[in-house]
Amino acid sequence: MACASAVPLEDARKRLRLLQEWAGRFRTYWGSDAASFGNYQSHLDADPTTDS
Repeated sequence: MACASAVPLEDARKRLRLLQEWAGRFRTYWGSDAASFGNYQSHLDADPTTDS
């Protein structure tokens, strides 16, 4: 039994395609599983004038 408020299949596909195109602009495949906000914060806090 279909729900009266369900989105028609054609509209759902169109919306999904728009979402895929939008997400594709961010190059999400460039990330890694080791990336975290903590790593990023450490990078920002590091003194660029030192080697460590």
